[in-house]
Amino acid sequence: MRKSTLSRLLIVLMGLSLLTLGACREKEPDIPVPGSIISPDIIIENGVLKKWPNYDVPVSGIITIPESVVAIDNGVFTNYKDLKKVNFPSGLKTIGANAFKGCTALASAALPETLQSIGEQAFYDCTKLKTLTVGTQLTAVGNSTFENCSTLQQVEFPAGTTTFGKRMFAGCKSLKKVVLPDLLTTLPQSTFFNCYQLTEVTLPSKLVHIEGVAFWQCQSLKQITLPSQLQHIGSGVFAGCSSLLSLSLPASVQKMGESLFNGCDHLESVTCLSPNPPSFTQDTADPLKYYRQLTVPAGSKARYAAATGWNRCNPIVEAQ
Repeated sequence: MRKSTLSRLLIVLMGLSLLTLGACREKEPDIPVPGSIISPDIIIENGVLKKWPNYDVPVSGIITIPESVVAIDNGVFTNYKDLKKVNFPSGLKTIGANAFKGCTALASAALPETLQSIGEQAFYDCTKLKTLTVGTQLTAVGNSTFENCSTLQQVEFPAGTTTFGKRMFAGCKSLKKVVLPDLLTTLPQSTFFNCYQLTEVTLPSKLVHIEGVAFWQCQSLKQITLPSQLQHIGSGVFAGCSSLLSLSLPASVQKMGESLFNGCDHLESVTCLSPNPPSFTQDTADPLKYYRQLTVPAGSKARYAAATGWNRCNPIVEAQ
């Protein structure tokens, strides 16, 4: 009888031990993926990332934005100096204005295929941003989006990007190569302002208008092909392009701004394919400020020699 009672007591104690062990195991926390910890202070509303406090950026500087996010609100990460890398959600569609402005440690940005728009100054002053990739669905990029990204080296945009803001790459001193989107019709003001190392840029075939100082001080640019549909070239577009050797203006060009070639010290030859001299937007005695050889279509030399600005070119020769 006594032995039976002890056996029952032992079975009860063993059962209690197993229950306690199971409870302890249930309380064991999951080990999170580095940079993916979502604190109560991070705010996501209806798929929009509204807030991610600076103190929720881990020591590694790497964060992973949850897959539920489809938009990053304006200024969410502005001036986060310790942010080095962002793992973007695969369904992200919008990056708001100033979203990563001043993130001076951010070294690369692999933007997802689904991204459709980037707000103005979104990556402004990201001075360590060296590599950038964008997906094929990007359609709109705001003003100064990559301005002062001084280590960025090359960018290729998808064909479907139609909206391009001003000063897109102004101050990108290390930028060497850019492929612009096929559907772009206007290259905005100061797009490549002070891009000292730019050597290669592919302009879209549908480009109609290049706004003022678009290539200001692109000192390494030796040649550029202007598209055959181009109609208007703004003031000072190539000013300071001291390595530019020659330039051919397509027959489609109708109007040009003044001081187009100021500081183009090595520009020895300009060819204008229009039989009629393009007019200038400013009514001054010397709007072109170019005094070297001008090549024009056969039979049009007299018209250029009589036209304001063009008449300062010397010599004016007709193409054979």
